[in-house]
Amino acid sequence: MILAWLYNSTNGSLPIVIICHAAINTAGRFTLPEFSGDSYQIVWWFMVGLYVVIAVIVTLLGGAKRLTTNIPRRSTGEREGNGQQ
Repeated sequence: MILAWLYNSTNGSLPIVIICHAAINTAGRFTLPEFSGDSYQIVWWFMVGLYVVIAVIVTLLGGAKRLTTNIPRRSTGEREGNGQQ
């Protein structure tokens, strides 16, 4: 949800979304190995909760307009490449 909002809010800038995705993965990759046992699970659930809170905030502030794209849809009768309709 967060990455979809970022993509749509930047007019389809894929490099920004890729960098953000890599930053999220890198944060988890370097943060989580520092913990073990119960503390690992606490930090993991904290990160999950943080992502959920951010997704809710993005949804409430961005609204449906920023979470969808405006790609024109083909009607069900159209076919690609063979000229039939």
